[in-house]
Amino acid sequence: MAGSLRPARKRVQATLVMLLCVQHVRVKEIESRCDAPSVYLDERATLTCYFTEDLRQRNIDFRIYRYSITNGRLDPSSEVAVLDCYWETTRTFVCPTIAPGYTFDHTVSDHLTVTMQQATEDFLGTYECIVDWGEKNNYLSPAKNGIHYDIHYLEHARIICRSHGERNRHKRTGGSTEDGVRPHSGQGPETINTPQANNQEGTRTSDTDTQAQAPVLQFEQDASDGKDDVKTPQANIQGVQTSDTDTTVQTPVSQFEQGANDGEDDVNTPLLQNENQKLHFPLHQAIRQNKLDTVKSLTPGVHDINTRDDKGRSPLELACDQGRTDIVRYLISQNAEVNTADSEGWTPLHFASNRGYTQLVELLIARKAELNVRNETGHTPLYLAIDNRHEETVAALLRHGADVNIGRNDGYTPLMLVSERGDVNLVTTLLERGADVTVKDNEGVTALNYASLCGREQVVTILLGHGARVDDRCEIGITPLYDACSKGHTQTARMLIDHGAKVDAAENNGATPLYIASQNGHNDTVETLITLGASVDARINTGATPLIIASSHGHLPVVTTLLQHGASVNVQRDDGMTPLHWACRKGHKAVSELLMKKGADVNMQDKWGVTPLHRASENGHIEVVTCLFKHNAQVDVKNKEERTALYLASEGGHKAVCELLMQKGASINAHDKWGDTPLHVARKRDHTEVVACLLQHKADVDVKDKKHTALHMASKDGLKDVCELLIQEGASINAQDEWGSTPLHYASDANHTDVVTCLLQHEADVNVKNNEEITPLHKASGNGHKAVCELLIQKGASINAQDERGSTPLHYASYANHTEVVTCLLQHEADVNVKNKEELTPLHFASGNAVCELLIQKGASINAQDKRGNTPLHYASSGNHTEVVTCLLQHAAKVNFKNKSGQTPLYKASSQGHKDTVTILKQHGAHL
Repeated sequence: MAGSLRPARKRVQATLVMLLCVQHVRVKEIESRCDAPSVYLDERATLTCYFTEDLRQRNIDFRIYRYSITNGRLDPSSEVAVLDCYWETTRTFVCPTIAPGYTFDHTVSDHLTVTMQQATEDFLGTYECIVDWGEKNNYLSPAKNGIHYDIHYLEHARIICRSHGERNRHKRTGGSTEDGVRPHSGQGPETINTPQANNQEGTRTSDTDTQAQAPVLQFEQDASDGKDDVKTPQANIQGVQTSDTDTTVQTPVSQFEQGANDGEDDVNTPLLQNENQKLHFPLHQAIRQNKLDTVKSLTPGVHDINTRDDKGRSPLELACDQGRTDIVRYLISQNAEVNTADSEGWTPLHFASNRGYTQLVELLIARKAELNVRNETGHTPLYLAIDNRHEETVAALLRHGADVNIGRNDGYTPLMLVSERGDVNLVTTLLERGADVTVKDNEGVTALNYASLCGREQVVTILLGHGARVDDRCEIGITPLYDACSKGHTQTARMLIDHGAKVDAAENNGATPLYIASQNGHNDTVETLITLGASVDARINTGATPLIIASSHGHLPVVTTLLQHGASVNVQRDDGMTPLHWACRKGHKAVSELLMKKGADVNMQDKWGVTPLHRASENGHIEVVTCLFKHNAQVDVKNKEERTALYLASEGGHKAVCELLMQKGASINAHDKWGDTPLHVARKRDHTEVVACLLQHKADVDVKDKKHTALHMASKDGLKDVCELLIQEGASINAQDEWGSTPLHYASDANHTDVVTCLLQHEADVNVKNNEEITPLHKASGNGHKAVCELLIQKGASINAQDERGSTPLHYASYANHTEVVTCLLQHEADVNVKNKEELTPLHFASGNAVCELLIQKGASINAQDKRGNTPLHYASSGNHTEVVTCLLQHAAKVNFKNKSGQTPLYKASSQGHKDTVTILKQHGAHL
C-alpha cells in the first residue's frame, strides 16, 4: 500500500499573545491535520481540521476569514463568519450562529468541518480557517504583574476560491494507491488467524502541486508534508497581496516586515522573525512561488545554490518536488548538486520520480543522478514511481538501468508490490528486466505469496512461469497455497496445486490450507481442497482438526462439507474437547444439531470432565441446552470439581437455563468438592433472580458448604436482597457455622448496616455468642462500626457482655482507638472500670489520647492494676504511646509505681528503647 512517508498529521505551535506587547512564546504542541482544497464557481468545498487532542469540554471559537486588501492591509470587514461554539454533551457541541452559505459538522469530537456551498463571484478570494480553543470560562487568564495573557491554540488551513477561467491552470494531479496484505502468524493454538493487512510505508506527496500552488503564509511551519500548514497567531494576520500576473495568491506580510514598497516581498529577508517558527529562506520561497526571475536574482552570489531549509532540503530538491522544470534547468546549469539528500534521505531524483515528473527525471539522470540510491526507509526512485503508478517515469528509469531488485528496508521489492497489486504489465516488465522471482522479504514472504493472498491469478501464472517456487515457506511456515486458501481464492489454490503445491503443507503451528479455509468459512475452497486430496482430519499442534475449528466458528456449510467427506465427528483435541463441545460453548445451535444428528457423543467428557451440556449451560445458550436434551444429554453429570450443569448456570446467572435444567430433574442441592451448592454460588455472585428461582424450586436454604449456610455468606457479603429471599424461604436466621458465628456476627463485623437491620427485623438473636463468646457488639465495636453498634444496642445488645477472656465491647473499642464507638458505649452506660480475666480495664488498653481522656472523664481508675501489678501508665510506657503517657501523668498517674516485679513505667520504657517516653517520664520525676 502506498502511503505518506511523512506523518499526515503535523505539529501546531501554540502562541501566547500579550495584550500590551506582541511576543510569541511556544506553550503547547498539538497534533493536527487540515485538508484545504481549492474551489471554483458553482462548486462546493469542504475544509476539515482533525485533532488528536480530545476537544470535549472546550470552548471552541471557529473563524473563517476572507482575505481582501485595502492599502496592503487585511480589510477588517473581510471576516465572513465567527462561530462561537459550546459543548452541549460530551460528544455534541452547538454553534448558535452559522453564516449563510456554510454548514458546520459538529457530531464528532475529533474534527471540525466547514462546508462552503456553491460558490459565486462574491466568494472569490482566499479563506482561512482558524480554530481557537481555550479553557472554558477562562478565555482571559487572571492578570499577572499587571499584564493579561490571551491564550490561543491555533490551527490554520485555507480554501482558495477561483473563477472558471483559472480552472485549467490549477487542476490537481496525483496517483492512487491500493491496500496491500501480508501474511503473518496465527495468534494461538485454537485458531490460526487470517493474515492481516500490510500497512507498508510508501511514498509522500509534495508540499504544493505543480499547477495548483496553495498560498503560503509568513508563519508557514512545514511546507513539505503534503499540504501547506499555516501557523499564524491570530493577532498577527495583517494582510495579503495579490498579483495581476501571478495566479497564485501571495504571502500575507506581517506589519513588522512590510515596508513602503507597496507590498512587494523583500526576498533577501527571512520571512519568519518568530524564534518558535521554522525558517524558509528566500530562495526556497521563490521556488514555491515559481518565480524564476527571483531565483536568478538570488543566485549566484546572493545565496548559496545548495543551501538547505529546516528539513535539510536543497533548492533543487524542492524544485523537483514541485515540478518547476524551468527552475530545475536553471539550478542544474548553475551546478546545483544532483545527488544530495534531505534529512530523510530523499534526493532530487526521489522527488521527481515520486511525483511522476519524467522530464525532470531525464534531466537529473543526464547530470549523473544516482539511479539506485535509497532513502531512509529504503525506497529507490524506481520503487516510488511504481508505487504511484507513474508508468512513463518507470519506463525512463528502467531504460537507464534502474535495479529492479532493490527493496525497502523490510525487504519488500517492486516485484512484490506489483504482484500484490495485480499489475500484470509491470510484473511482466520487471521480470523482463531481471526481477528475481524467488527473493524473500524480511519475513520470508515471496512475490508469489503476495499474489496468491490477493487472488491475482494472472500474476500467479506469470510468476510460476518464471520459476517461482510453489512451496516456498515464509518464516512462520506459510506457503502460497495457504495464503490463497486463507482468503478463499479457490481458483488460485487450484492453479497452485496444479503446479505441484502440496495440498497438506502445514505452517509452523500445524495448520494446513484446509484448516485455514475451514476456520474462515470458505466452503468452495474446502470442497476443492478435499477433492484434490486434502486430509480432512489433519491436526494442528493442539490436536484441533478442520471440523473442530469450523464448529467453533459456526460455519455450517463447511461443517456439512467436512462431515460429508468423512470427518470424524467425535475427534478430540489434546484437552479432550470435541467439535460438539466447541459448538455448544459458542452457542451455535444449527451446527450442534447437525453434529448430534451425525453421531456426536452428547455426554462425552473432556479432560476436565466437562460435557457439552456444561459448556452450553455455563454460557447461557438455552437453545443449545434444549437441543442437547432432545438428544438425551444427562443432566447431573459432574466435572472433576464435582460441579453440575446447574451449578455452572447458577454461577453465570443464567436463570432461564437454570429453570430448564431443574425442569429436567437437575439435583438442586448437589454440591461441589468444596461443599458449595448452586444456591451458594448464586449467592456469592449476587445473582438475585437465580437465588429466587432456586428457592422457588425448594433449594435447601440451610444446607452448609463445609462451613457456612447461604445466609451466612449473603450476610458477610452484604447482599440484603438475597438475605431477604433466604429468610422468606425459611433460612435459619440464627444458624451457627463451625465457629459458632451467626449471620448477624458476619454482617456486624463487615459493617453492612442494611443487612444488620434486616436480620434484626427478623428477630436475630442480638446477644448470641460464638465459640469464643464474642457477640455481634464485640465485632462491631472492635472494627469501629458506630452505626451498627447503635442498631445492636437499640435492639438490646448487652453492653458489658464479656468474651471468653472477660473483655467487653469497651475493651475492644479502646484497644483499637475507635473514639466514636467508645463515646457511644460510654453514653449507654458501659462499665468504664470493668476488668477482664487478666484484670485489665479499658484504660489499660487505651492507645490514643482522645480515648484516654474519655475514659478518665467517665471515672476510669488511673492507677488500676492488672494481675501483675501493672497500671495503665506501665502499658502506655511499654507501648511508647507518648500521648497517653502525657494524659495519664496530667491526671495524677503514679509515675514511680512498681508492679509486682518491682518494675516502674520508666523501666518499661527504657528496656524497650523508647527515648521519647523516657524523656517525658523523667520530666515528671520518674526514676528506675
